[in-house]
Amino acid sequence: MSRLLLVVLLLFTLALPALAEGPELPPAPQGYSWKQLEPVDAHVLIPEGWHFRQEENDGTLAYFVTETAIEPGELFDVGLSVNVVPQLKARTRQHDAPTYAQAYIQQCARTHAGAEAWQFEQAPFVGYGCEFTTEPKPGHEITMYMLALGNRQTDTLYVMWFEAPAARWEDAWQTGRVMLQGFALEDGF
Repeated sequence: MSRLLLVVLLLFTLALPALAEGPELPPAPQGYSWKQLEPVDAHVLIPEGWHFRQEENDGTLAYFVTETAIEPGELFDVGLSVNVVPQLKARTRQHDAPTYAQAYIQQCARTHAGAEAWQFEQAPFVGYGCEFTTEPKPGHEITMYMLALGNRQTDTLYVMWFEAPAARWEDAWQTGRVMLQGFALEDGF
């Protein structure tokens, strides 16, 4: 049986992931259901009434859990994005997944004033995270809670973030926090 990484996030902090044996997941919180991300064999929590979309672009697997339905390439206001890049070093010929995850979050923290950053490790995963508010276009501030994890065994990179307009962050984060408190990654992908 492969180990299953359950990452538990507390408000503005990242606790060490807990490992569970086998494919069993804990019951989903009330108002949420588990969604398996194929072919990654990962699981995310989806709030009742929210929408799921999966795409692939040049080998990067992208998953979106959004408050409103979106079409390919459309932007959304509130939701979770998960990008998965298998065998990162072979693809980029530069960095392995853990090194890239660290550099990515460090760059986010340097770029965004007031960003709170942290790191954790639970073999084979090495993870980094940060939270920040940015203004990608004038008058449109968004807050993002971002994680980047690298699997040392498989060289798979996972980048996930929850985002919402800064004016709606406090309410949206109540949902986003639950989504990020429970996601599960198989360590063999």
